[in-house]
Amino acid sequence: MSLLDTMRDTALVAFWNQGVKLARAGNVHIDEESDEEIVLKVRVARVAVPFTVHLWPVDSDWSCDCEANQEVCAHAAAGVIAWVARQAEPAPTPERAPPRRMEPGRAPCKVGYRLTTSPDGFRVERVLVRLNQDEPFVGTLLGQARSGAGAILSTDADIELEEAMGRRFGITVERERVPRVLAALELCPDRTLDGKPIAVSGEPVLPIARIEDDPNPANKDGFRVRIVRDPGIETVFRNSAVLCEGVLRPVGTGGLSPNQRKVFYQRDGVSFQPDEVEKLVAEVLPALKARLPVELRTTRLPDGREEPPRLVLETREQGDALIVRPIIVYGDPITARVDRGELKVTGGRVPVRDRRAEDRLRQAAHEKIGLPLDLDRTFHGAGAVRFVDRIGDFGGDVIGEAWKRFRRARDIQPSVQIDGDRLNVDFGGADPTRVVEAWLEGAELVRVSDGWAPLPTGWLEEHGHLVADLLAARDAGGGWPPRPLRPRPPRPGARPAAAPGPGRPEGAGRGL
Repeated sequence: MSLLDTMRDTALVAFWNQGVKLARAGNVHIDEESDEEIVLKVRVARVAVPFTVHLWPVDSDWSCDCEANQEVCAHAAAGVIAWVARQAEPAPTPERAPPRRMEPGRAPCKVGYRLTTSPDGFRVERVLVRLNQDEPFVGTLLGQARSGAGAILSTDADIELEEAMGRRFGITVERERVPRVLAALELCPDRTLDGKPIAVSGEPVLPIARIEDDPNPANKDGFRVRIVRDPGIETVFRNSAVLCEGVLRPVGTGGLSPNQRKVFYQRDGVSFQPDEVEKLVAEVLPALKARLPVELRTTRLPDGREEPPRLVLETREQGDALIVRPIIVYGDPITARVDRGELKVTGGRVPVRDRRAEDRLRQAAHEKIGLPLDLDRTFHGAGAVRFVDRIGDFGGDVIGEAWKRFRRARDIQPSVQIDGDRLNVDFGGADPTRVVEAWLEGAELVRVSDGWAPLPTGWLEEHGHLVADLLAARDAGGGWPPRPLRPRPPRPGARPAAAPGPGRPEGAGRGL
């Protein structure tokens, strides 16, 4: 089945009849034709832009850019009818003259644009192009469509350009209209500048941010940032457009304020000292890259990679005290840290700062561990152990091994052995003297080999005074005192010592 038959069988009668009328009225014009695809323009009264119909005869498929909710609309029907009718025309022979060429007044036309250079920039003139000849265009596209003054095969871009020009052609384009005018003109294929075809783009030409070694001897090893003109610019128009590498384009600023442009456009630009490289790479360079093309003419800048900041806890030890400091760092391993708001580079790479993420981490440090950033906080003894107990709530990395020596250890199992004149006191590896001193001071915990352990308070209340006397009395070699020691009265509030029982010999320190 042919494409015509398929579409006729599919279409509603009313839409097919409308298509027949459009085709007979000569409102269908073939725009492009190949073996695979035919593109047609279908004009409708009082509509400025013709509808575009695509036919794919080999695939028995078609489409139309109208909004009709029909599988075969009137425009598609008109397109296939007109195309088949043209195919049916007999080929010219010596006996039969070719069909007469359409008269100029009846031939369809397209819209062309003739740009010319003016003292204030460039101006745009609009013409009708019929049979490769320019004709004056008077009025507006919508007005032409309503008057029925010939077949103008305009496009949406022609309508947009008419609006961008304020419906006024033949004048120099105002500076504020240039970006929109060139964006629409980019989609209009027939355009010339001073009589020659010209490529047009709505993409603005931006200045280039150039980072280079500062030639100023006063800033040795420093850097300079300047904004320079794109080297591809060939011609500058006064209404904020340029001819760049053969393409007419608007001029952009990249969103820089007039003050910023004034500073960076200076011949000497903006200088950065060597110790400001972190600010240049982490702050200035990303901000420029977000607005302008950047040209690096130095090999000495670190590689500014985008890495999220993270919160870490530095720990160190000073005697029985644990010193902690929460900080914000970048990189893993760490390449930079934030110290009182300033970025300090510690590795080879300079990160791109994310200040919003830093603010969130600063708040998290306060909420999770109750500590301000960048300040040392010292915890002593049991306070340090209690802090380490809740270090798991921190959620970040902990730097240093000091905190591990303040973890809570197992309960102490005291053991006192008297071997002849030798005294051996074992508090689970803790220094016996420190254990007793901590007990006498009323402490809860004592340092042992693998952390801090709770004091065996009950045992010490019963035997601590005797152990204290024995430790005080033994000689440097750990020998037994020459005479028995008199028992020391118990501490106020201490439980009374248990009476000697079976298997429990009497005497100072014996049977503990």
